[in-house]
Amino acid sequence: MSKKSSSLEYYDSIDLLPVLNWDKIINGGGDYSWLLHKRRKLNKRLITQLSKAWEIIYDEYIRTFGIGDAFERALRMKVKIAQMRMKKILTGDENLQTFIDVEEMKLSTMEQNAKGGDIYKAKAAIEKKMGIRIPLAETPVREFYSYLKDMK
Repeated sequence: MSKKSSSLEYYDSIDLLPVLNWDKIINGGGDYSWLLHKRRKLNKRLITQLSKAWEIIYDEYIRTFGIGDAFERALRMKVKIAQMRMKKILTGDENLQTFIDVEEMKLSTMEQNAKGGDIYKAKAAIEKKMGIRIPLAETPVREFYSYLKDMK
């Protein structure tokens, strides 16, 4: 259900957020204005509200669909990098920085390759396989990703 805060209306659930808006946030650098029913320029207060709404939506998505393999690998790599940083601090071994830099480059490449995916290719595959039309600006995130999940 959308919430009202003053005159601000925004999506707060994967049951309502159109998958096109989801994609714009995921692949567009985290522009939370896509959570608004009517987009407009954001101020600090709105960014804070929408950031909280995004956390709720993203948590709901993960509870519903889980995390993908690429996301899980990235999390493991981040833990590995953090452990190497701790070891560097505790031991004072500056040689570890080279290994940290290498792992960070791998992580950066991994994140670039795994970023979002092509929603239009997924849409075409769903439409072809299921024989349905999917309007991206109207189809909620839960519905779209349920189709994808069913195809697997």
